Amino acid sequence: MKNSVKIRRNFSIQPVLDHLSKARKLNPDGSYTLNDFNGFYECESYLTTALEIPGRSMPFVKAVVVKAIAEHQDFTEDSFLRASKKAALELLGRQKRFRVVFPIINVTGVISGRRRLRDFSVDFDLQNRSVYQKVLNGRLELAEKHKDFKREKIFPNSTGAVTLAQVLVDAIHPTEAYYLAESEILTILGLASFSGLSHQTWRMSGGWVRPVSPILLCPMVTVHHETGAIAVDQFWYEEFPSENPPAPLDKERARVVKRNFDFLYSSVSQVPWRREILDYLEQYQRAFSQVNMERTFLDGWKLLEQIVGNSNSSADKMIPMAISHWRERSFLGQVGRHLSVRRNHIAHRKRIDASDEETLAHQVHALVYPLLLTCMKNPFSFDSIEEFRMFCQTGSDTDAIRRRIRVYESALRFRDN
Repeated sequence: MKNSVKIRRNFSIQPVLDHLSKARKLNPDGSYTLNDFNGFYECESYLTTALEIPGRSMPFVKAVVVKAIAEHQDFTEDSFLRASKKAALELLGRQKRFRVVFPIINVTGVISGRRRLRDFSVDFDLQNRSVYQKVLNGRLELAEKHKDFKREKIFPNSTGAVTLAQVLVDAIHPTEAYYLAESEILTILGLASFSGLSHQTWRMSGGWVRPVSPILLCPMVTVHHETGAIAVDQFWYEEFPSENPPAPLDKERARVVKRNFDFLYSSVSQVPWRREILDYLEQYQRAFSQVNMERTFLDGWKLLEQIVGNSNSSADKMIPMAISHWRERSFLGQVGRHLSVRRNHIAHRKRIDASDEETLAHQVHALVYPLLLTCMKNPFSFDSIEEFRMFCQTGSDTDAIRRRIRVYESALRFRDN
């Protein structure tokens, strides 16, 4: 069952359930009398983390917890799981269909039609759908209510640089709809951004900083009913470089990005570790679409750690794996050392006055890009992400690799006999 409910690995929730029983008294009408205000909400927060429901957002999990803990005064782990499963099924039965509408810059000529990598389809041709005008009118009315909101880059424009895309999702409320749709669209935009960049991407903004990726979500994301009418009187604001927006892609560059995107879109579906790649692409878009270059650097470094595997995330193991796809390994190895030190300085709040955050962002992108490209293409037909990581650990000493091959071949002959 896709929406199965379980406790996360290494979580033992019974002590928290016992604390919950002491923190509140459940009244016959389902209301609470709180004996420990802070303790109650600490337990609620913990249980929202401890409970895992694949394919659902954190707002949905929290709604399940809130509903489940109203079932009984005292719980065992098993009875809490039963109450949670019951709550999840009831909430799923109340789902509605929502349209989540995202303005995006620089996907015109790159992505068209409906695309899907995760659980939901993203429609990049909303302007051709019957609900388009109603959606557009709803966004205009909402923007008028928030007059302090700058309206540039939130509607389709004459240059074609801004596109409205929609994600149709079934959710319990508009907030959950947004979170479910955001993950889907960021994954697809991550692939599009990757298709338009390279390991040699470099730029010094000279003034207002601009994100590494030219393909960005624009500020005003809205949630609509299936009819196209606004579902909630609010919008979600996506950070955007309003003072220095990315230049529109010209037709030739859009054609190249589209060709790369179409190739990688088909490649990703063939890779055995597809789910991991989709997570990497979502993180890639989150990292390299940011205006803040320090956050871009830190999130790019985090992505590097994710690709090589958490068990290999020490600098001594991670850097050789990250540079394994480069010819200039000696130079890049030193760049990796430099980035590792900077990352540690930032993490530990050590003062740095180098004013080179944009350089750091592009340097970490240069390490991430070839590693992620090979991970997506899987040119050696590995069966698992673990095999790919073993490949990255082999190093560049071909004599050492041959010696290891001889040892392994000898071991195979010995074991086979």
